[in-house]
Amino acid sequence: SGSRRGRRFWSNSEINNLKAGYQRFGPRWATIAASYRFDDRTPVDLKDKHRNLVHKYGEEFFRN
Repeated sequence: SGSRRGRRFWSNSEINNLKAGYQRFGPRWATIAASYRFDDRTPVDLKDKHRNLVHKYGEEFFRN
């Protein structure tokens, strides 16, 4: 049985930080993770969340 971390919902501030970091750095997930406050997220978590948000809302979500 793996020690996989449980899923936790992303707070609005985490999503805003992901957007700000992506606008500033592009897809440099480790840099974004180190530069903004996230609740125990890995760079892979950021990449996955970005992909999921783009799938749901489109690239425009990260442009404004």
